Amino acid sequence: MLLFSPFINPYGQLISGNDPLVKTEVTEWGDISDKNIRDFIRSYSPLQNIEKARGTDTVVLSILGQRDNYIDNSDVIEWPKKLQKLNVRSYVYLNQNAGHGGINSEDSEFLINILSFFLQNVMK
Repeated sequence: MLLFSPFINPYGQLISGNDPLVKTEVTEWGDISDKNIRDFIRSYSPLQNIEKARGTDTVVLSILGQRDNYIDNSDVIEWPKKLQKLNVRSYVYLNQNAGHGGINSEDSEFLINILSFFLQNVMK
């Protein structure tokens, strides 16, 4: 999987209210105070379902922007550590000069290198 600024903890962020967009995301995700909605979001939230990755041969590459105002990068940085404990190859690149998506207009060579790395690892 090649992920650009993935929101891998919707459950935790909506519960804590720390996500900068949590008030506006209620219309997208639903009201987390509703038990049915809370249980549904928890059922697919990647960070809460980490054990489901056990035994997969998936390679996960997440690209983040240091200046991202939309997601909590710390969740995504923590995620590969947990995946690697399950023997899932997972990598994160934090681009110091980018915002949401992890790529900016000056990063065409970087993007080519990322795609090359990703394709080399997928083809193994």
